[in-house]
Amino acid sequence: KFNVFAEASGYFQNWAPKHGEVVKNEVNGINALNTMTTREKETDFVDEYSYNTGTTPNESQPSKSEKFFLPMSSVGLSLGVQFNFGKAE
Repeated sequence: KFNVFAEASGYFQNWAPKHGEVVKNEVNGINALNTMTTREKETDFVDEYSYNTGTTPNESQPSKSEKFFLPMSSVGLSLGVQFNFGKAE
């Protein structure tokens, strides 16, 4: 008629964005987003990237940056007591 239980669970995963975009940019309360180039507003995250100082970047294309991972993990513990009412068989 009386049960006690414990349960542990875990989820372990990482997440990496593929694309980033600036959606708000205010300077002294004034919207400055329209003064930014595509390169300044958008970033594509890639597996490998090396910066070449000899080339001029294309301002109408998103910038590139190396991919980074964010942890999206959790661990949980459940404890409980269960009461059974009725006929025990």
